[in-house]
Amino acid sequence: MRSNDAFLGLPHDIFTFTMLQEIIARQLNVDLGIYTHAVGSLHLYEGDQVNAQKYIEEGYHSTKDVMPDMPFGDPWPALKILSEEEIKIRNGENINEMDLQIDDYWIDLIRLLKVYSSLRENNLQGVETLKSEMKSSVYNIYLDQKIKHIKLKP
Repeated sequence: MRSNDAFLGLPHDIFTFTMLQEIIARQLNVDLGIYTHAVGSLHLYEGDQVNAQKYIEEGYHSTKDVMPDMPFGDPWPALKILSEEEIKIRNGENINEMDLQIDDYWIDLIRLLKVYSSLRENNLQGVETLKSEMKSSVYNIYLDQKIKHIKLKP
């Protein structure tokens, strides 16, 4: 990359690019390979320093706690379902992800979208319930921090 904002861009770019890498690898039925992120100018704007520090304080994963592997096979049917369910969640519809015919990997991603919706409503019980339903514990550091944040709100 020519230029990358360390707070507003970098974390999201790495997620997006590695997700695309995994989608393409699954579609082509090849090994994932290595992701390398090279940046000519990595910067943090002065006005973003406080929010960047808050972001860092949300926690981070140990390199021993890796994200679950995307299931093998064509990812596009599950991505279509994920996209459709996201629209429903954004529109406030109550969905039951367990009715979907997709791998737990994708169901956990749908649950994360539901967590985001619950967070916007300060719905502590909703976040705690979704956390208990997650198949992968790798999301717990994020969920625990969000639960703590809701509990600390006046």
